Amino acid sequence: MEAPPLKTRTNVRVFWFYSSIHSLYILYSKSLNRYYVGESENATLRLELHNNHHFKNSFTNVASDWKSYSITNAIQKMMLYTLKDS
Repeated sequence: MEAPPLKTRTNVRVFWFYSSIHSLYILYSKSLNRYYVGESENATLRLELHNNHHFKNSFTNVASDWKSYSITNAIQKMMLYTLKDS
């Protein structure tokens, strides 16, 4: 089963900041039917850490079936984050 398309949001805050080379990644859990967006210097390792419940207080801790949905590699110096409005 393919992951459903991402829903777009109209109320989005955008933050830019200086950083080293990182990857922006999107994970998908079939059991939760949910996405998770994160950033890391090593997205492959980070996926493994999420699936092994390394981050005890993280949303990803509730599932063990996270798969890479998308990875944008080598974002240099300027990182773009989008966060939903609270």
